[in-house]
Amino acid sequence: MALCYDDMQKRHFGARDDPVLALFGQANATVSNPPLLPRERPPRLTAKPGIPATSSLPRYDAVLLLLPTAGKPSRALPQYGRWRQLHARGSLSHGDVRAVTLDDSRQTLGVLGACRPEADRYELLRVAGKLAQRVLADRPHPRRIAIIVQCAPSLRAAWQEALYAAIAAHTFAMPNAKSKQEATRAPVVDVFGDSALDLRRAQAVAEANNLARHLTALPPNVLDAPAYRRLLVQLARRHGLTLRWHGEAALRRMGAGAFLAVSRANPRRDAGIAHLSYTPRRSRARGARPDIALVGKGILFDTGGTNLKPHRSMLDMHTDMAGSAVVVASLVALAKLGAAVRVDAWLAITENNIGPDSYRPQEIVRALNGTTIQVIHSDAEAGWRWPTRWRWPRAGGRRRSWISPRSPAPACTR
Repeated sequence: MALCYDDMQKRHFGARDDPVLALFGQANATVSNPPLLPRERPPRLTAKPGIPATSSLPRYDAVLLLLPTAGKPSRALPQYGRWRQLHARGSLSHGDVRAVTLDDSRQTLGVLGACRPEADRYELLRVAGKLAQRVLADRPHPRRIAIIVQCAPSLRAAWQEALYAAIAAHTFAMPNAKSKQEATRAPVVDVFGDSALDLRRAQAVAEANNLARHLTALPPNVLDAPAYRRLLVQLARRHGLTLRWHGEAALRRMGAGAFLAVSRANPRRDAGIAHLSYTPRRSRARGARPDIALVGKGILFDTGGTNLKPHRSMLDMHTDMAGSAVVVASLVALAKLGAAVRVDAWLAITENNIGPDSYRPQEIVRALNGTTIQVIHSDAEAGWRWPTRWRWPRAGGRRRSWISPRSPAPACTR
């Protein structure tokens, strides 16, 4: 892993740099504070042929059965009579979820759901989420879950992966600062039936999803700019990524006026743009252009600046860095899977604060690409900071894909 800092010397981070200790103090050091990176692994995923035998039901806390809206439970299912009675309660519509207690020594929970065969990925995940929620409502700490899908072979892998992703998300312990941490253990998930499901990919994607959710949920006084840079160093070392940090002094020399206008009101000069790169092990040629550029918005807290947000709009503005969290998690997943693509990632990390130095409406600022911008509203920083962030991903040739996960929807251009 290569590390480069434009404005500071390379250093090692220790406990004294931990923003959590600075927040709570040594007197409260016994409080279990949220870690910067999640410690929990995703549920272990295994593939099993056929369907579970009746004798194996006591191994499971829950069995999930997903059917097409016009489908019926197979007679080969263990305790078919219970599933038939559950299905016979009425016609199944898209998104319907029903549950029954199966007749075994563990009183396994059977959960039946229905999905339209033509449902897109987002619809499918919503349905899968309903089944996972139903399981967790009845069995808060499941140890083993079985997944059965009865659909066309061409849909089977996608439906299985959606159910696994939902279980991985709903059983994941989100960060909290409670004094008594509840011990959790990810369940084992057995997927039944032949399919083309890639177990390794499904687990890597689920882990990346939980990483993005964990980072987005961290309080803004825990995930500040120095803490974000520190976790990027940890992830780069762990996954063999290249990291270069462009601090404010370097960005000023480059002429990144749009970004620096947003960071101007910060009490400390610690904002910057992080450049992460992933290169496949078999393609280490220097100077080769990346196939994809990922760009993530990393506003760690957005007050709105001079045009201050009202309370309701500001309450969840620690999540304004979700785009950068998705980019980081995506790069980690690609590295774990050894994807055969070269990827650059750019994260603009700062806060949009209110203070004496806040940029104001009618100011003129110049972006890194030379574009001059007349400020109309200080809470529109996401849109007019793009010229700073897009200059690098777009440089060096006309054949490059760049993707930006940002609200309200991801943008992709080729």
